Amino acid sequence: MQTRQREINALIRDINLLPKQKRGLGSLIGEGLAWSFDLATAGDVDELRSLLRQVLDSTEKALTAWTVGQNIVTRIGKLTTARFDKIDALLNLTRKSLKDENQSLQNLRTSDYTTQRITVIITR
Repeated sequence: MQTRQREINALIRDINLLPKQKRGLGSLIGEGLAWSFDLATAGDVDELRSLLRQVLDSTEKALTAWTVGQNIVTRIGKLTTARFDKIDALLNLTRKSLKDENQSLQNLRTSDYTTQRITVIITR
């Protein structure tokens, strides 16, 4: 990806270096030849440069959006993992507290049963 970014930056630098606009006899002869042989004129090259600038700008925006998207996906993954870890810890605590509560109820039932038996024996 870094190689592609360097290529894009090099193209942007090349596009920004505009050629000198000469208007002389050579320029006129060049335009005549371009018209005769249906070659690209300076206007065509300028339009091509403009379109290439737009493509490169869009590519840079897409690359930035993709990077941001990747960062968001990574953060969501980390948050989800952390959230599952917390839920797991909560379930373990709940399981432990339920076991403790069950044990307390069993102890209470046993002591209540013992109290009832003792009461019955004493009242006889």
